[in-house]
Amino acid sequence: MDYATGDSYQKVPKTPDFIKSLFDEDSGLGMDFADFDDSPTLSLFKSDFRSKRKRADKLDTNIDYNTPLSYSKRRVIRSQKKILKKSLSFDVQILDTNKDLSADAIKQNNTKTEDVLVQAAVLTGDGKEECCLQTVQGHCHDLRYITPATINDVLNGKYNDTIGSFRIIDSRYSYEFEGGHIPGADNIHNKDDILELLKHPNKSRSDGKRDIIIFHCEFSSERGPKMCRFLRNNDRELNAENYPSLYFPELYILKGGYKEFYESYKTLCTPMHYVPMLSKDHKDDLRHFRSKSKSWYAGQKRVRSSSGRLFY
Repeated sequence: MDYATGDSYQKVPKTPDFIKSLFDEDSGLGMDFADFDDSPTLSLFKSDFRSKRKRADKLDTNIDYNTPLSYSKRRVIRSQKKILKKSLSFDVQILDTNKDLSADAIKQNNTKTEDVLVQAAVLTGDGKEECCLQTVQGHCHDLRYITPATINDVLNGKYNDTIGSFRIIDSRYSYEFEGGHIPGADNIHNKDDILELLKHPNKSRSDGKRDIIIFHCEFSSERGPKMCRFLRNNDRELNAENYPSLYFPELYILKGGYKEFYESYKTLCTPMHYVPMLSKDHKDDLRHFRSKSKSWYAGQKRVRSSSGRLFY
C-alpha cells in the first residue's frame, strides 16, 4: 500500500519491446515521397506506421484505468505513451511530406523560421568552459546546436583564435555524402568508426585553443544526434574514474543538417549537389543501410550520474 496516495501497489509493467525500438531507425523526416509513389520503400514506411498505430491502440486497451495504480506504474505508463506519441508524430510528418528539392524550389523557399539564440552560458561537456560557438535552440534540448552561418564562419577561419582544430562528421549514408557534402567533412555513419575516434583522443593543448566536433545528417533530426550521443556516452564510460573529464568535451549539432546548409551555401558544397536519403536512384542502397541501422544503434543508452541527472 502506498500510504501517501492510498494506491495499492501492482507490478510495474515491462516496457514493450516495440516502444524501446521506436527510435532505433532513421525517421527520414522531410523526405520527398512524391517520387516514391507505390514503391516498395514507401510501402515499407506506411506498413511500419500502420503497425505502430495498431500496437499503440493495444497498449491503451490493455490498461485497466479503473484499477488503483501505484505512482511507479503511473509514471511508466505516462513515459510509454509519451514516447509512442512522439514516434507516431514523426511518422505522420514522414508520410505527409511532399517537397520539391529542385534548385528553383529551394530559391523560392523564404519561409524559414528564425533561429532562437541561447542567451544563457552553455558549458562544454566537462563543465569546465563555456562553448566557444554561439548556440541556438534545437530539436533535442540536451545537445548544442549551431546554425549553417556559424559553421560557415568556422570554415572561413573566423574562430581561428579560439579553435585549434575542428572536425565535421557527416552521418548520412555513403550515397548521400558522395552526392554532395560540406567541404572537409568526414562520412561516419556507424558505431565502429566512432569508436575509432576514441582510440585517438585529443591531447591537452598548450595554446588553450579548442578541439571541436560538429555532427550532422540530412536534417540533424536522428542520425547525427544519435552518433553524437554515442560518442559522448562512450567517452563518459572511458573517463568514468575521472568524471567529469572528457576526451571530446565540445560537441555540436548543425541545426537543419545538410539540407539547410545546402540551401544557404550551395556553392560551397562538394560536389554542388544534394542527394536525399530517399532518392529514387538509391532505393537498394537505402534498404541496405536501414537494415544495418537497428543493429548499429541497438542498446544505446544514456549515461547517468550518481544523482540520476542526464549528462552528455
